[in-house]
Amino acid sequence: MKRIVAILLLLCMLAACQPTPETEFVVNKSDNTIEQRLSETEMPKEERVGQQSHTDKEETAVQRTLYPDEWREDAYQVNDRTTIEFDAEIVQKKDGVYPVYRTRGRQFTEADCIELVSKILPKPTAVHDDKMTKEDLTREFKSWLEEVEEQRAWVAAGRPNDGKDRDETDIPQSFVDEESAWFMQEIAKAPDTIPETAVSDYSTLQLGGNRIYTLSDGRTASVCVDPKMISVWLDCMSFGYVYSYDMYKREAETDPDMRKDWREPVITQAEAENMLCKTLEMLDMTDFSVRSVQKGNLFHDIGGKSVHVEAGWIFKLTHDYGGYPQSVVPFMPSQQLSYAANDGFSANKWIDEESLAILIGPNGVASFEYSCAKDVVGVENPNVKLLSWEDAQMRIKNALKMTLPVTYLEERGDVMKLHIYRILLTTYTIRARNSDDYYEMPCWVLFYDSDVRDEGNLSFYDTVYTEEFWEDMRNNTQLMHETLIVNAIDGSVVYTDYGRD
Repeated sequence: MKRIVAILLLLCMLAACQPTPETEFVVNKSDNTIEQRLSETEMPKEERVGQQSHTDKEETAVQRTLYPDEWREDAYQVNDRTTIEFDAEIVQKKDGVYPVYRTRGRQFTEADCIELVSKILPKPTAVHDDKMTKEDLTREFKSWLEEVEEQRAWVAAGRPNDGKDRDETDIPQSFVDEESAWFMQEIAKAPDTIPETAVSDYSTLQLGGNRIYTLSDGRTASVCVDPKMISVWLDCMSFGYVYSYDMYKREAETDPDMRKDWREPVITQAEAENMLCKTLEMLDMTDFSVRSVQKGNLFHDIGGKSVHVEAGWIFKLTHDYGGYPQSVVPFMPSQQLSYAANDGFSANKWIDEESLAILIGPNGVASFEYSCAKDVVGVENPNVKLLSWEDAQMRIKNALKMTLPVTYLEERGDVMKLHIYRILLTTYTIRARNSDDYYEMPCWVLFYDSDVRDEGNLSFYDTVYTEEFWEDMRNNTQLMHETLIVNAIDGSVVYTDYGRD
């Protein structure tokens, strides 16, 4: 995992030091190009077929846009410092029909939260606030004092390199005395137990609050809701958190003392997927697609101590607006290369991605998190006209060229070779011009790895990144993969964190 972090840091550094392009290509340009093309749909007679509209159920003619299954091309010389090689599979929808939806972000109301939580959990019998007892606070105070003593021992030993991220300064006794006095005051005020109030539904939920419920099956559940997120944790007496297997491996390598009490799931991935499908059907959320799945553990914190709750499988899902080529899109884009902004970059509004994160254990849902919900305003185009394959190739190359860090490479004397190994035609969110609405539209996602060399030798950052390393990374569905995202309608670069102005 250290290697992956180094890669991402390198790419961010490279992207930050590039010149403003001299061509007419502008990232996420605001010239109505997308809006104009959204109204275009060519339908040759020989390709017209009947298809139901998403809005009025009437038959509409559609055009199938099918591309080659692969893009194989010898190294493309961008300039003296950079080359690009295309040796990529192309993953696309089999029917070749790409709708564009218009969506709008919405905030959860208390009624929304009550309805959804009521579907996820059994009926409650009691509720109490998320407060700490004397025992909880005493345990947390003891844990803090142990951390203080450990830090002081480390300073007294001459601050040896123990692999931990530590504050270099010693901890003054005056600070310890002040914090200890605060703990003692809070412990004195804390109750011995938290009183419960009898309830028969979830009407006590309030936005911005956290509630602990006793359920009719004898279990407990912690529920936190606000206008942008609904979170539910089973068998937790406080805020829960999901601990992925990747996090466990990373901490095992970098800081073993931070490792949690990891446990393997007792159900298979296939069993968990079956439970997930039933859950989505029950919640009427079958239009979400799985983006990634991996092992995970649920913990909650009691008095400063992490307590293991459940082992299972973490499913991360995103809303499927008709553009995914399959029900599961297991490759997660990090889009590092496209952070190379220039004077033509006009996108400046953050885009919240609608998403689900569900941990499935042997008893079903162990944790549930739904964030940044959207409403479908309408269908902007049931079958939008995409770029031809020749135009798409030209635009993709242009997009890569305009986002490559040429200046930084020249200053270091380095050369870079990008290897494009997978291209996915799928749906991403783009902000509608002069509006708070979004377009959910087809985009090319280019997955790549890089080779940076100094006078023929691998650079300092790349000496450990062998072909075996890149091969493992390409096939790992749990990692964030380096990508560039290009609009399949007009060829502009898409910044998924910001969209377009």
